[in-house]
Amino acid sequence: MRVDTLADIIFRELDKSISGHESLEVFSIERAKFEGWVKVELVRILRRHFKRIVPEEGHIDIVSDN
Repeated sequence: MRVDTLADIIFRELDKSISGHESLEVFSIERAKFEGWVKVELVRILRRHFKRIVPEEGHIDIVSDN
C-alpha cells in the first residue's frame, strides 16, 4: 500500500473518530494530552489493512507487518 493512500485512510478515519467524541473538545480546549487515545484509534484503523499490528515494540509506538 502506498504511503499517501495509507495517510488518506488514517486521516479520514481519525476525522470520523474525533468528530464522534464530543469529550475530545475538552482535551483540545485545555491543551491536554490524548495521544494514548490516538494510538488506540490508529491500531483500530490499521488492523483493517495489515495482518500484524503490535503496539509498543522496542521504542516504536506501532509496528505493522508491512
